Amino acid sequence: MQVAREVTEREAGNLIKQTVDAKVAQEVNPRMAVLDRNLTALGELADIGMRMRIGLRSGLTDLTARAKSADSEFERRRAEGLLTRITADYEAVYTVTFQQESGGSPATAATAAGFPPKDPNKPVPALVNVIRSNRHLDYVALAFIALRKATGQQFTMFDFAQVERWCKEKAPVCD
Repeated sequence: MQVAREVTEREAGNLIKQTVDAKVAQEVNPRMAVLDRNLTALGELADIGMRMRIGLRSGLTDLTARAKSADSEFERRRAEGLLTRITADYEAVYTVTFQQESGGSPATAATAAGFPPKDPNKPVPALVNVIRSNRHLDYVALAFIALRKATGQQFTMFDFAQVERWCKEKAPVCD
């Protein structure tokens, strides 16, 4: 009788274990997979955001791509949030830097970014060149601020499409 009872308890324990394992696989594992993907995405976004913060244009490019086309809404929203906050920091810092480093002169800002204008009275082509091609966001941010000053247009920081649309309308000014 004791042996039968032990076998029954062992079998019942195995059955309970199988039932719990199946329920975990059904309920918990998919949720853990989502959590794992989200944690991985956060780590990747932190890396990309840090690249943007240290001034690498590739960080901005990658973060913008994630904000627009990441597979999950979670990742898109986090990327958008990072992009907004980091861009706001560049805006704040380089608005002050423009005044301090260039004395508010767009031509001086273009020269500081490594693209001295051919004509100091017409710095727009040099500034647009910085915005289009410079890999260092520090210079690109400075060029955005200087381009605003030179043109009177309120370009959104790092909105390259906005600058290109404006240049298309004002082609001779940007060339």
